[in-house]
Amino acid sequence: MFKVLIVDDELLARVGIKSLLPWNELGYELYESENGEKALALAMEIQPDIIITDMKMPVMNGVELIRKAKEVHLRSKFIVLSAFDDFDLVKESMKLGAEDYMRKLELEADTLQIALESVCKKIHSERAEKDTLQLQQKHISENIQTLKRGFLRDLLVGKQTDWNSVAKQLQLHDLGMESGCLTVILVEIPKREIDKDATHNSAVFKETVKSIIKEILKNYKSHGTVFSWRTMNWQSLKPRKMQVKMKCFGCLKNIPRYC
Repeated sequence: MFKVLIVDDELLARVGIKSLLPWNELGYELYESENGEKALALAMEIQPDIIITDMKMPVMNGVELIRKAKEVHLRSKFIVLSAFDDFDLVKESMKLGAEDYMRKLELEADTLQIALESVCKKIHSERAEKDTLQLQQKHISENIQTLKRGFLRDLLVGKQTDWNSVAKQLQLHDLGMESGCLTVILVEIPKREIDKDATHNSAVFKETVKSIIKEILKNYKSHGTVFSWRTMNWQSLKPRKMQVKMKCFGCLKNIPRYC
């Protein structure tokens, strides 16, 4: 369902627009408001997909409504209604990004439906594009994390021996560590602890442990990093933070009681 907000100070005009189409059957959820100020407040609450607005209204006209909506980052698409003497307002509204305009006195069901379908098609396209972009960003983030884990594993098992390269990798992955002498803390989570309660989800459990470790490191003002290695977590810290090791193990020992 697409949410449509009709804004007009004339009650008969709003009734007329509502009577033009079988809104629910066409997949529209209808709302109405009598001026731009009230419409903006309602739009902030319901987040309409489309706003059909008159140009000349008391309190706040259609142009100001569109301008204010842009200022508060409202994503609604606008269709403006105009009288014969509203040309300047219509022109301004189109500059502000209105999708279409129609003459109020010549408004017909077919014209309105075509305009709505055109806007809905654009909304569908933008949503699909946004979903694709988010998926791409997710894949990029996952690939970066995979590369980071691979680098840290190689570093820990001695495959990374060129310290100039290590320094660049540390900076590239924004690990907040300096090449040289690093302290490594290994935290092992016994599988039997996770299996004690059938409701435990191992992935969630591991993420919970990692979050707790990160909080501990933060308390000690450490710039270390936490990552998973199969069923284990590693923490890389600066040498001065050795006392964190006992704190980590002491805390993790009690995790199964609370998860």
